[in-house]
Amino acid sequence: MQRQMKMGTMIHGVGEKMSDWRHPEIPSDASVSLEFYIEQAQKAEEGKFDFVFIADALYINENSNPHLNISS
Repeated sequence: MQRQMKMGTMIHGVGEKMSDWRHPEIPSDASVSLEFYIEQAQKAEEGKFDFVFIADALYINENSNPHLNISS
C-alpha cells in the first residue's frame, strides 16, 4: 500500500501581517466572519487539502492584532 501525505492549512483571519486587514479586497470583518472562514475552507478543499485548522485565543486585549480590536 502506498502512503500518502496529508496536507492541511491554518486559517488565521486575514493573515499574519498586522496591516493585512486594511487591504481593499479583504472584508473589514474577516476575522470574525463565519462566511469568510467558510470561503477560505472551500478554497482549501478546491486545492485538495485534507483539513483546515482554525487557531483560537483565550482573550483579546489592547496588545492584540488591531483588526481584532476594531469593534471594541
